[in-house]
Amino acid sequence: MKKLFINKKSIDWWFILIIFIYIITRIPFIPLGYGSDGDAWSVATVAKAFFATGKYESSRPPGNPLFEIINSILDTYGGWYSSNIATLSISIFLLIVFYKILNIIKVNHPKLLLILFTFFPIFWIHSADTMDYLWALLFIMLSWYFLIIKRHILAALCLGISVGFRLPGCLFVVPFSVYLYYTSQREKIFIYLIMSTVFSVISFSLPILTYGIHTFSYYTSPGSEITHLPYYLVTSIGITSSLITISGLIIYFPDILKFIREKDPIILTCISSVVIIFLLFCKVPLERAYLIPLFPFLFIIMDKFFNKRLFILFIIIAISYGFIMVEVKDEKSLDEIKIRPHLSTGLVVKDYLFRKQQMEFRRKLFPYFKEKYGNEKKYLIVAGFSLGPEQFFENNMGTAITIYDGPYKMKLVRVNGTCIDILPAGINEHWYNYFLRNSYEVIFIEGAIRISKLDYQYALDPKKVNILTIDQIENELSTNSN
Repeated sequence: MKKLFINKKSIDWWFILIIFIYIITRIPFIPLGYGSDGDAWSVATVAKAFFATGKYESSRPPGNPLFEIINSILDTYGGWYSSNIATLSISIFLLIVFYKILNIIKVNHPKLLLILFTFFPIFWIHSADTMDYLWALLFIMLSWYFLIIKRHILAALCLGISVGFRLPGCLFVVPFSVYLYYTSQREKIFIYLIMSTVFSVISFSLPILTYGIHTFSYYTSPGSEITHLPYYLVTSIGITSSLITISGLIIYFPDILKFIREKDPIILTCISSVVIIFLLFCKVPLERAYLIPLFPFLFIIMDKFFNKRLFILFIIIAISYGFIMVEVKDEKSLDEIKIRPHLSTGLVVKDYLFRKQQMEFRRKLFPYFKEKYGNEKKYLIVAGFSLGPEQFFENNMGTAITIYDGPYKMKLVRVNGTCIDILPAGINEHWYNYFLRNSYEVIFIEGAIRISKLDYQYALDPKKVNILTIDQIENELSTNSN
C-alpha cells in the first residue's frame, strides 16, 4: 500500500508545504463544535446512542451507517475534537489521492488544481467538521485511482465503502464503468459492477435492516423548493465563479465535443460524473454540499480546456468567495425568500462565525428559555435549523423525550424543571394541531417556518404565528448579561 501513494516525484517539498497550509487553515475550526450544519450534531447524538445501546438509528435519512459507526467511538471518547480531527485527517488523505490521480492522468496544471482544492470554500468548511461529505469523496476518488492502476477489486471495495458514508456514491459505478469501457477493460466491467454492488449492500446494510426500503424514500420526497436549485448551484462556488465556469464551458464546447467524439476516457469519466451528480441534485436540491462530489471532476475538465489565464482567474475568484461574496438573499429573511443583492462575508468566514456563535448560544439558550418561559404554562419551541438544533441534546439542562399520538411519535427536548419542549426541526400539520389542542403555546425560532414547508410541506403564515428572531434572542441575552 505504501508504494501506491508515496514516491519522491509527487510528494516533494512543495506538496508538503501545501499539506502544512491545509492543516493550519483548518485548526481554528476544530474547537467550534461538530459543525454549522445541524446534521453534524445529529450524527454525534445517534453515534453516542449507538455506542451506549448497540441499537442503530440513522442521523437523517437515508442513513450514513459507516460514518455513524465510526463516530460512535470518536464522539464518545473525544467529542467534536476527535471527530473533527478525524475528518481533517481523511481530507488530507483525499488531497494526496487527488494529487496522485492528477499526476497519473497528466493534467495541465496539477499545482494550480491543488491550490484550488486546498482553498476551495465548500471543501474548506467541511474538512474540519463532523460531516461525511469528504469521507465519501475520499473513497469515490480512491475507487477511480485503483481503476486507473488496474486494481479492480480494491476499486469496487472503495466504491462500496463510499456508499456506507453517503448513498449517492453508488451512482459513480456509471462513470467508472465508462472509464473501464473506453480504456479497453470491458471484460472488467461485470466484475466491477457485481463486486461494487456486494460491497455497497454490505456497507449500507444497517439502514436497510432497520428501516427496510422506506429508508430510500428520502430521494422521492417532493419537499424541496425549486428556488434551491439555482440558488445552491450558484452559491456553491459564487456568482462570479459560476459565470466564469458557464462562459468557459460555452466557449470551449467545440473542444470538449471533439474529445467526446474521440472517446477520451478521462474526459468522458469526468463529464459523466458531473452530469450524474448534477441530475441527482436536481432531484434533491436541499444542500449545496450535495454538489461536492462533482467538483474534482469539474476542475479536471476546466484544467483541460480553459486557457491558463481564465483558469487562474476562476481559481482566484473561487477562493476569494470564501472571504467575501455577493449575497442575493436578504439574510434577515429566513422564513420567506426576499431578493436583496449585497456584499456579505464569504462562505468560510461565515461558517467560522456561525460555528463560534453556535457555541455561545449553546451555553446560554437553555437558561434563556427557562428564564423567559419557565412557568406553569406549556410551551413548544420549534427551533428549525437556525441554531444547530441537535445542540439541544448536548446540554445537561435538557432531557430528550418522546411523545406519542396514536401511531405517531415525536422526539423533543424538555428543559429540566419546566413545561418547555423544544423541537429541533420543523413541524407538520398533524403535530402543530396536536400541540394547539393540548394547550401549548407554539413559538417558532425564525427559519423554522420555512423548514416546516420544505421538510413537511406545511405552509404556515409567518404573520399569524409567534416568531422569536435571532436578533431578539441576542439582544435579550446581551441585556440580561449587562
